This record gives sequence, C-alpha cells and structure tokens, in this order.
Amino acid sequence: MSTIIDAICAHVEREPNRPQFTWLIDGEEQSRTLSTAELDRLARAGAAALQEAGAAGERVMLLVRPGLEFISGFLACLYAGAIPVPAVLPRRAPEFERMFAIAWRVTARFALADAKTIETLPAALRQASGMSWLPVEEILSGDPESWRPFFPKASDLAFLQFTSGSTGNPRGVMVSHGNLVHNSQGMLWVRGEEPCRVVSWLPPYHDMGLIGAIIHPMHTGVHSVLMSPHHFLQRPARWLEAITRYQGTTSPAPDFALRLCAERVTDEDRARLDLSSWRLLVCGAEPVRPSTWQAFAPRFVPVGLDPNILSPCYGLAESTLIVTGRRTSEELVLRSADASALEEGRVEPARGERGRVMFACGSPVPGQKVLIVDEQLRPVPDATVGEILISGPSATHGYYGDEQATRELFQVEVPSHEGRFIRTGDLGFMENGSLFIVGRLKDVVKIRGKTLHAQDIEDAASASHPALSPGAIAAFSVEEEGEERLVVVAELKRTARHTPPESIITAVSNAVVQAQGVVPFEVSLLRPGGVPRTSSGKVRRRECRRLWLERALTPFAEEEFSQAAS
Repeated sequence: MSTIIDAICAHVEREPNRPQFTWLIDGEEQSRTLSTAELDRLARAGAAALQEAGAAGERVMLLVRPGLEFISGFLACLYAGAIPVPAVLPRRAPEFERMFAIAWRVTARFALADAKTIETLPAALRQASGMSWLPVEEILSGDPESWRPFFPKASDLAFLQFTSGSTGNPRGVMVSHGNLVHNSQGMLWVRGEEPCRVVSWLPPYHDMGLIGAIIHPMHTGVHSVLMSPHHFLQRPARWLEAITRYQGTTSPAPDFALRLCAERVTDEDRARLDLSSWRLLVCGAEPVRPSTWQAFAPRFVPVGLDPNILSPCYGLAESTLIVTGRRTSEELVLRSADASALEEGRVEPARGERGRVMFACGSPVPGQKVLIVDEQLRPVPDATVGEILISGPSATHGYYGDEQATRELFQVEVPSHEGRFIRTGDLGFMENGSLFIVGRLKDVVKIRGKTLHAQDIEDAASASHPALSPGAIAAFSVEEEGEERLVVVAELKRTARHTPPESIITAVSNAVVQAQGVVPFEVSLLRPGGVPRTSSGKVRRRECRRLWLERALTPFAEEEFSQAAS
C-alpha cells in the first residue's frame, strides 16, 4: 500500500464495519463513531463536491474545528487530488493574520470551514482572503457516486504541514503520500503489532495529532478515540478517563500534558481511573523532562499505570513526524551528564550540582538515518554534541515556495555518506544507538563567553517557585550596553495572584545562578496567558524576545539585577 487512500480502500474491503473514529463531543460524551466504510463514503462524497468546485490540484485551507468533520474534510481533499493545508481556526487578530499569510503564501483558492465559522466572518474579510469559502457540511453531503477516482503516486504531494513556529516563522512542509506511509510504519515499529486502540486530545492541525492520532490509525486499521484539546485543557482528567472507558492502549502527549495531569487530577477523579490497558505513551513535541515523569508516574501507578509505558521520541514536521522512538521492549535509558561539559560539546558524567538528567529518545525507526555533525558538517563520534541531521523515506520534499531554504536545509551533503540530509537545527548526541536531545542550535545563550542552553535555564527557573506556570517560561539573550545579557520571562499560574512577586523573582534569579552560574539581567513575570505559544502549546522564544525588545509584553512585575556577580 503506497498511499493512505490505498490503505483505507483495502480496510473497507476487509472490515467495512470496523470502528475507525469515535468523537467525544465534550471530552466525555460520545457523539458518533465512524466505521471504515462510513469514513470512506464521506471522503468520496466530499471529494466529488471538491472536484465539482474545481479544487483538484489546488491548495485548500482546512479551517474546520477538531472533530469528525475535520478528518472527513482532510480525507476528502486527498481523495479529490486537492492539497489540504490544515490551520488553526482563527479567533483573534494575530490568528487571522497568520491564516491570511499562509493562504497567500500557498496561493490557496479555497477554504473549507464550518458553516457557522463562514457565517460569522464579515463578507469583506472573506473577500480579502482571495479564497472561495466552502461549508464542510455541504461538501460532505455530496454524491459519493460522482467521485472521479484519484489514486496518487507515493512521490506525489499529499498536504502542507505548517510548522508550529516555536523557533521562527511558520513554513509549509511538503509532505508526500510516501512520507506518510513510511512514517506510519515507523510508528507501528515503535508500538508493535499487538491490538491497539488510540486515545488522543491532540490538535488535528498539528503534526503529532494529525499523523499520530488520525493518519496512523487510518493506515494501520485501528480504532482512534478523540476529543478536543480545549476540553482536555479545561479538565485534564478527561484524557485519562477516556483511556479508562475505552481501554486505550496507545496515547501520544507532550511533556506539559503529563505535568497538568500530575497537578490537576484530583484524588477523587484518580480513584475512578483504571489505566491498566495503557501500553504505550508516546511523548514528544517538546523535551521530555525526567522530573515530569517522576511526578506523573507515582501519581497514577496506584490506578494501574505501568511505569514502563513511557516512550520518549524525537520528531519534527520536516521528517513527517517520528524520527526516533523507544520500544517498550527496550530499556528506558536515563542519562546524567555534566552541564558545563555539554556546553562545550562533550558528554561527561555529572559532577557536583551542575548535572543535567536526560531521557534517551530511542533509536531511529527503520529506514531513518540520524547523523550528528559539527559546525563544518563533519560527523562526530558518539557521546559528542552536535547538530542532528536526518535522512530517509520520511524526509519531506522541502518548504513550499521557498527554494532557498529548501536548498540550504533539505539538500545537505555530508562527505562519505550517501544521499542528502535535512538540517534540523537541534543539538544532540548518540550513545549506544540512542539519541539524546540537548537543545536548539539557535536557542543557545552566550553570556560572557559561556554557552548556555535556553532549555536548561528554563528548567531551573520553572522548578524555583510553585507560583510559576509549568512550561511557560522563556529564556533568551539581548544586547545591553554592548554585552549579551540574559532575560527570563515567566508566566504565573492563575492561583498565584496573591503571591508577592518579589519572592518569585528572587527565587527565579537564585535558581538560575545556582544552576548556570549567571545572574539574569532581568526577570519578568507575566499574567496567565501572557507568554506567546504555538498552536501546539510550545513557547515561542523568538516571538517572546521580539515582544520584550518592543516592550510589548506588559509584565505583571519585573526586576533588573546587577551583573557584577555574573
């Protein structure tokens, strides 16, 4: 099966009535379950309507709320030969600006959206977009018998995945049908061939939610139970309750979701859980912190959680999704390294208080190649920090409409190694066949000759005071008086409004000094929601730095510190 369409057609022939997707309308109540045959029928109906509208071969903005209509609309685009461009449904001015920027960049002629969304948009705004707006409800009510069959080749473009923008401006990654199939096979290698039921709350417009919880289940023929990310964030216990109710075996989530559950699931809610069916927790999208797992696992082991289910993974949109992952039949590797040595590119045992503990992110999935190189793109030995390069069948075609970036980042040649590699911009090292992530190449902070990783600074600050919102801290450098200075921006919890800000700022500064040996130039505290994030919840450091420089962050409290101690 060279494409997802081929896979679905094969599943329809073999198991037409097998449940494919179940949607929990409020994160709890089941609204509807689509069988394989019903999903195929909706896709054919939608494809026929899209073909009739002239969308075949065109880019189609997919602006549908998370749910079965999003999945059916996405699949209808594939069946029609259109190129879907999943995006966040805009609600605020910056989101509209981003949506228009994406639409203009890819010259989208059509937008597929909920009828209610289209009705609420002013006619002038719709007209300014330059797109024809198609109600997804009408599109999916087309005549499936009118579908003109379209069966793409593996090398054909399937969809455009816009990067989350945590490290720069979002760019459209060109994902082929072959990329999707190979990456799904990599996920199957990680989880194994055992019977599987996926449970997920991840946003479908983000690669981890779209490929991990929607495309992979369609390709491998497994049932996937889904809910809106909004309902998970509103009450994190809903995720674990769904795993309990539907006996989920596989569920992907980023680090921050585990922190939320450890902190916000009450003892009463926990007592109703049974997590004994859960066999694989794929954890990615952001660094997997051992401290998070140490808070999460003991909290839920009493209700059946197997502490061996954690699978730290490494992936990125430029390689479709997964690159490396830990299989639960393999050891869960925890590595303690000296932070000062890591800053100099060496991996040495931790000494004193400046140790950094990291999970291994497993080994490359079959067909994927991972190479660690120095600044001259020369391969380095194991246990040496360098930039991570990747190649293989999951490596995507480049950035849509950006030939220069595609040439510079997707077509890298390395002496004595066949093929072309993708530069990830991530720093890491290999050891005993496993990949360890150290940080971002461009997210390093250089203060008075010391190279510090932003992630290390943020981790130290995050643990310094209970009033800080987990995972909502940004560390970056700015130039002040001819010197690079460190700024730490931290978001407060909603429950922390009565905590004296001075004590929080002092705790952050002391923690950074103790962990990194550097006094922050400034610590700024923001109200809840003040730290800019991507659609997947990751902190946008560069955007945070830009807003800080423009004095547009409106801090709740801030304080500058003397640099004499640095």
